[in-house]
Amino acid sequence: MKKMEDNIAIITGGASGFGRETALLFAKEGAKVVIWDINIKGGEETVNLIKKEGGKADFCKVDVRFSDEVKTAVTKVEKLYKKVDILVNNAGVHQFAAGTVVETKVEEYDKVMDTNVKGTFLSAKYLIPLMKASKNGSIINVASAWGQIASNKVPIYCASKAAVIHLTRAMALDHTVDNIRVNCICPGTCRTPLVEKMINLNYSKYGFDTPENMWENRLSAHPLGRLGTSIDVAKLTLFLASGDSSWMTGSIIVIDGGYSLGKAFVKRNI
Repeated sequence: MKKMEDNIAIITGGASGFGRETALLFAKEGAKVVIWDINIKGGEETVNLIKKEGGKADFCKVDVRFSDEVKTAVTKVEKLYKKVDILVNNAGVHQFAAGTVVETKVEEYDKVMDTNVKGTFLSAKYLIPLMKASKNGSIINVASAWGQIASNKVPIYCASKAAVIHLTRAMALDHTVDNIRVNCICPGTCRTPLVEKMINLNYSKYGFDTPENMWENRLSAHPLGRLGTSIDVAKLTLFLASGDSSWMTGSIIVIDGGYSLGKAFVKRNI
């Protein structure tokens, strides 16, 4: 039997990156997947990829910063499926205008915090009532290694992901009585479209001549010798969503190639 057979899974930010790869993997394991994203083209592409492989998926345009849009999407899910088993709070934005708190515009602060933190809150707030009908309710919040250890020039991003981590713990305590587990993933640097955009916009602010120079620097900070991939994160998300992790809640799991361990000086055989 597939790990996600007969499960209804909502994946926010499912148009690309972690979200798309997670949606594809969930569908292969038997889940009916509903993609929420502001990117209509990307969201529909994810749905088409799933259907091409014989899976079941739907797309709903949702900006998770706004309660009205989230509530409308929840109503559609309720009409279609009557319940929800899995919520992956993956929708997020980087601090694309990198800088110190002095240099960061209030508008940038609002966008990052509203998407990363308020979006997680709103999706959980309006979907948890539907999840109470599930025998294996599972919420996976996607934070970042930078929610636990800081990085320079992205203070608001770091703060937002730290908030997601602690929100996870608080939610986990509140919803054990509802048979809903809540866990959190903290990825290190992965070469996703989101991070590509951030580096392309900001490499010179960090003192690099080209984006590739900055990517090489990021690679050297990961002791396992490679950057992460979306499938790395998707596989961990599947574990947390499935019954394989049935005795886990409130866990904050780092998946970062050793980045948060500290700097390793390693000579590698090539």
